[in-house]
Amino acid sequence: MKNKYIASAFFLIMIALNYLGAAGKINGMTQKNVSDLFAGIMAPHPMTFIIWGLIYFFLLLFLVYQFLPSVSVLNKEKIEEINPFFMVSCLCNIGWIFSWHYINLALSMFFMVLLFLSLIVINEKINNDAVLSTLNIPVKRPFSVYLSWIGFALFANLAAFFNFANYSFYENNTESITVVILFAAALVGIIIFFRYRSFASLITSLWAFDGLLYAHILPSYYNRQYPSVVYASLSLILLLVVIAGVFALKVVIKKRRAS
Repeated sequence: MKNKYIASAFFLIMIALNYLGAAGKINGMTQKNVSDLFAGIMAPHPMTFIIWGLIYFFLLLFLVYQFLPSVSVLNKEKIEEINPFFMVSCLCNIGWIFSWHYINLALSMFFMVLLFLSLIVINEKINNDAVLSTLNIPVKRPFSVYLSWIGFALFANLAAFFNFANYSFYENNTESITVVILFAAALVGIIIFFRYRSFASLITSLWAFDGLLYAHILPSYYNRQYPSVVYASLSLILLLVVIAGVFALKVVIKKRRAS
């Protein structure tokens, strides 16, 4: 069970590098500096990114759980099976940090896709395991929230890559392409929710779209300059709220029938 020590080391290195990046210590830029240069109208309000604090807190819980003496040997052995993929996700996160800060957006896209895939593998292993799927707070929730957020960030990164590459088609149709990207991001978020049945993942998608809508209606940001993006964001938020409401209602009905 040495993987938990290595996984913890990878996590701490990832956190340290993210801190250095946010402090402008990597290539003299912060993540926001690069985002301001290339993210365009797909960038949510900066406040939205506080979700990273929640994600890293959940991942810390996942690691701490493995060291608790009260946790059964079976649970620890099951978690050991996903630790290697967690380490891969940490490496992808680190790779993204460096490629983003050094303005290599093609490489950042590559690492983002790998991160997304590694999180899918982790969530599939959790979902298909009778033991792991019952460990909601220490295992299931951290990775469902992480996957849902990266599912949105992947498309934001794609928009930034289009800006960076100076594709004329994108430049001439930025607003309409952004709307298409938003619907694709929402579809991914909905698929993640229905696949893993994690209410937290749906709330994460809502948070991401709320942050984008807020940036677009705020006078100090986009100030409604792109009405199609505003309407698309609002429509998708309403769709996600309806899905969340139906899901919550089904849970309540199921509990009442069971009692």
